[in-house]
Amino acid sequence: MEEHSKKKAHQISLKAFLHTFLRAGKNNQRYCFILGSGASREAGIHTGVQMAEIWARELKEKYEENELKELMRELGIESIEPNSKNYFGIYELLYYDNYQEGYAFFEKELEKGTPSLGHYALAKILAGGRHNLVITTNFDSLVEDALFIYTRKHPLVIGHESLTEFMNLNIDRPIVAKIHRSVYFHPFNRKAETNGLAEGWKEILKNLLMVYTPIVIGYAGGDQSLMQFLNDESVNLNGLYWCYWSKEEPSEEIRDLVAKKNGCLVPIEGFDQMMFMISRKLGFDNPEKEMRRVTEERIEKYNKQYDQFESRIREEADKESEVKDTIHDTIREIDSHNEKQLREAEDRIAREESAENYFYRGNVFFRLKMYDKAIADYTQAIEKNPECAEAYNNRGIAYRKTGEYDKAIADYTQTLEKNPEYIEAYINRGIVYRKTGEYDKAIADYTQALEKNPEYAEAYNNRGYAYDITGEYDKAIADYTQALEKNPEDADAYYNRGIAHRKIGEYDKAIADYTQALEKNPEYAEAYNNRGYAYDITGEYDKAIADYTQAIEKNPEYAEAYNNRGYAYAEKKEYENAISDYKISIKMKADFEIPYHNLGELYFELKDYENALKYLSSAIKINPERKEPYQIRSKVYTKLGETEKALEDEKRAE
Repeated sequence: MEEHSKKKAHQISLKAFLHTFLRAGKNNQRYCFILGSGASREAGIHTGVQMAEIWARELKEKYEENELKELMRELGIESIEPNSKNYFGIYELLYYDNYQEGYAFFEKELEKGTPSLGHYALAKILAGGRHNLVITTNFDSLVEDALFIYTRKHPLVIGHESLTEFMNLNIDRPIVAKIHRSVYFHPFNRKAETNGLAEGWKEILKNLLMVYTPIVIGYAGGDQSLMQFLNDESVNLNGLYWCYWSKEEPSEEIRDLVAKKNGCLVPIEGFDQMMFMISRKLGFDNPEKEMRRVTEERIEKYNKQYDQFESRIREEADKESEVKDTIHDTIREIDSHNEKQLREAEDRIAREESAENYFYRGNVFFRLKMYDKAIADYTQAIEKNPECAEAYNNRGIAYRKTGEYDKAIADYTQTLEKNPEYIEAYINRGIVYRKTGEYDKAIADYTQALEKNPEYAEAYNNRGYAYDITGEYDKAIADYTQALEKNPEDADAYYNRGIAHRKIGEYDKAIADYTQALEKNPEYAEAYNNRGYAYDITGEYDKAIADYTQAIEKNPEYAEAYNNRGYAYAEKKEYENAISDYKISIKMKADFEIPYHNLGELYFELKDYENALKYLSSAIKINPERKEPYQIRSKVYTKLGETEKALEDEKRAE
């Protein structure tokens, strides 16, 4: 009989593979990545073979030679030669009497790893939506970490076979399928555990691999779970690319599998090299700029939250006649923390009067609201390093805090001359332009920030606020909506959009937005006040009063909320409550004209003309340009028989 020759695996170059991969969009093809331990090597985690070497050495140190041979016979393990085939047996020999110790080894080992160069490209690809699946025998969290660091995307992680039912092929969120479990769920690492796939995985992987074409990287096929599955006749692959390290030839088993499935072998120089080449072909930028921006944003957010926390605690202490011990203790800890930071800053200056150390102390002074000292230190930093864009930016913020807006604008402009990509400087300069009434310039700066980073939620929110002030409410609402798409937890964006909806008469939408703001931040007194105002306009006075009361509970010094609640009480004809609230509002904020006006108008309706005249005259004194108080005071003068004064007020009201 004629003997048939065995089918050989087809091999292509990395260049040819990249060409095919880049055409995926045109061909409507989706790829997934199957990662083995070799893909984690360059991230600082030992490969399976390297771990086997460590365990084999420890076995020889732990046991006498005859004792080890006897144990190997007992457990059915033939060799402790460190390779991918013997990996599971060596692990079992070392930890058979205490597998918890083995799990602890993995936890400690995996903590060493940080995403490598290649993980940047992988994360960007996964976050793109089309090629969003990783199937891995690894226990580590490198892929998840990379997604968080480089893309801010949170993946769906299936770290246990019982979770496979939650996998959804129709989502574009990154998916990480850990077929040997996550490190914290007693991962599979023994022969018996890896001698076939857990039942939960089989059907879902069959379905996945009919949609995705697998790209295998760093997997040597040492376990039989995935290899058996891929070899199964019922598993139909939509292509297969098996990437192997060019210095280590793939096993015969891998070659046979690739040939059987009509796949291709692709020699590479490692995970990082391959993924770097993909990143170059896809045009991914160096992530340094974005990482710095995100880090600075997180630092700024932390400092802002700390400042708000400190302010809230000190305000509570000021309000209480008898301050609780817990508040006293918290203030002491805050003071201690602030003093420690300042001492550290002083020590740094004493050791070296460098630009970096002056900048650091300037930041500490800024946090402590010692703005003049902060400005002096930022100035020292600039003198020692005139190219320090951050020092100009931070000095600009300090000038803004002291109300020196021209100097702030000059510093932000200097920041951008030193570093045209400094997005925060555009935002900061936009804020100052808004404060000085230069709204077109503010909008231009926020737009520049968004051109640099279209995902910047704060820039959308700020530009929306500027559009709101200029009466461009549709644009404002569009920007607030964009801000919320980028950051759905932003209570301020909901609040601001609610104001814009209210201004164009969309009260139901305004109420819905204020409600969302309060769900995100239940302490948001302004949101209660504004929702109350919207209820007021729609005639729902009880709901309005309830919201104003909540606003006052959150901020007992909220003069506007007292005035608004007074108005709602007046509409319900609860005049005593209305008069009381108006007077409290006036007492809290003596230059706030509205409660004077409202109280004067209420007294007029109650035919108390003397008090009406008193409060309306006070409102006019505070704001002589407002016409409404003149109209009502004219009526008061008429009732009092002072015709000339009534006519004079009528003219002023025209």
